Amino acid sequence: MAEEIDPSDYTQDLRELLNNLLYYRMPFGMFGPKKYPPKGVLLVDLPLEYLSWFHQRSFPKGDLGEMLMQVYELKAVGMDGLFTPIRKFHGGRTILDPKKIKREKLKEELTRIVESES
Repeated sequence: MAEEIDPSDYTQDLRELLNNLLYYRMPFGMFGPKKYPPKGVLLVDLPLEYLSWFHQRSFPKGDLGEMLMQVYELKAVGMDGLFTPIRKFHGGRTILDPKKIKREKLKEELTRIVESES
């Protein structure tokens, strides 16, 4: 006879994963702090192609590798929407295109100038 599955076990695991991912950022590489100061890109905002590269070669050892693998698996099956609350907490999705970053900073600066003149 098959063992019954308790959904609350998976809910708790998912809750713990999302809590762990809330602040975890890529500490090295093309999405690390050198290119995305001051702390690097949130793991949940890493592109699937980048995560796939690790999947094909191997994920780093330790907690970082475990979290990257879990983010990859969720994104690969189309569950990227699970990360929406994390993104909202941080003010939205990380902008990964340097041209867009410059435009966003310019918009912020212009908005600040207009508000200060009002």
